[in-house]
Amino acid sequence: MPVKVADLVAEIVKSLPAANPVYTIEGFCEAHHITKPLYYELKRAGLGPREMEVGRRRLITVEAAAEWRRARERRNGE
Repeated sequence: MPVKVADLVAEIVKSLPAANPVYTIEGFCEAHHITKPLYYELKRAGLGPREMEVGRRRLITVEAAAEWRRARERRNGE
């Protein structure tokens, strides 16, 4: 029986790892190439990303990370 392309694509998609929708603070720092001390310095200055609290853990959504990056970008001429 011939294999359908749609079935092959569905199998490939199922085998891909799921994207992580949140960062730990350590993961955020690694992904953005900053140190944890710099992260906490930015946070104290009110320049850190939005965090959410889950139990005792503080997490950063990928959306909050993207907003943080956009806020840090410089526009031409600024």
